[in-house]
Amino acid sequence: MTTDPASWSPYTRELAILGLIIYAISIIYGRLYCGMHSITDCVGGTLIGISIWAIHWTFRESFEYYATSPIIWVPFFVSAMGIFLVSIMPDPVDDCPCFDDCVAFIAVIMGVSPASIHFASTSYSSNYPVPGTIPYSSDLGIVKSILRLVLGVGTLFVWRLVAKKLLYVLLPPVYKLFSLPYRPHFIPASTYNTLSAYPIGKVPSVIDLPSMSGSIENIGLQSTMDVHEKFSQAAAAAQAQSEEYDGISIGLRSRKGQPTLEENGLDEKSWLLYEQQHHHERDISVLSNTTTECGDANEPEKHQYIGGSLEDQAEALLRVERMNPRKSRFDVDIVSKLVVYAGIGALAVDGIPILFALFGLGAEPVRV
Repeated sequence: MTTDPASWSPYTRELAILGLIIYAISIIYGRLYCGMHSITDCVGGTLIGISIWAIHWTFRESFEYYATSPIIWVPFFVSAMGIFLVSIMPDPVDDCPCFDDCVAFIAVIMGVSPASIHFASTSYSSNYPVPGTIPYSSDLGIVKSILRLVLGVGTLFVWRLVAKKLLYVLLPPVYKLFSLPYRPHFIPASTYNTLSAYPIGKVPSVIDLPSMSGSIENIGLQSTMDVHEKFSQAAAAAQAQSEEYDGISIGLRSRKGQPTLEENGLDEKSWLLYEQQHHHERDISVLSNTTTECGDANEPEKHQYIGGSLEDQAEALLRVERMNPRKSRFDVDIVSKLVVYAGIGALAVDGIPILFALFGLGAEPVRV
């Protein structure tokens, strides 16, 4: 079996392409269905992904050369660029995992770069179709293939647990000693003594799956960002309708000979405030169709003008935080994530393939 797709049969190629299309659509649909991203987010991400693929495919020979050739400045350049990108990365509005995902992605690239160069120089790698290819053959059989999967995934989880635990012991004193800066939504080292006893997340047990299934269908407002976006859209819609109604009202008043807003001594801002109050109950009823309640319909009217929507927004924020309590995030988590995920990238393309060969689970390298 070869890893070169050009040698696949037309049926295999079409089946692989169909599987990738279904996979991509399922991700986009899931993000839209759960309200975690908008259509523009998904379209923008798709276009960025296609652009990156097109650039890589156009200059693939140069990329493969620099990725696997023993050029000393390449891994240093990749690491420096990774640290620079993390340092200039904007902070999210709320406690969003998107920042952590970006750091993890950059860290994997930082780890893959030097590891790919090293693996390509060993006798365990194939140089076809590109240098540094991990050898695999269907002759290994189903049992050895499953054992490779178990060994590889198990190695990554062990590395993550051990490395993160060790970093949680070593990094806090360093952060305290040098008073290193920290980002919003992260707890600074000056407020805690040690993280040696802090639990490290593990793979959930099968016993825990039934209790976790109840939170799968949680559609609607799930984060503070969702609340801000929902109320912002409602306020914009109310203002647009008020402006439209204002224009119609002025036209009707002019036709009937009645005094306009200026003649009544009302400016446009006062009229908009009045209209927002007038449509406040409607906006709240629209917002209450989500999983997070924004107010009790039976409560007496107690808000005044735009202040009412701000109070409802604050109440919705509290409800979301009670439903989804924030996970503690420490300032050392950024450096820890860089180290842990860089190690995961390095193990995936260098350490684990060598383990396959040492444990008798490797295939014969292809050399041409």
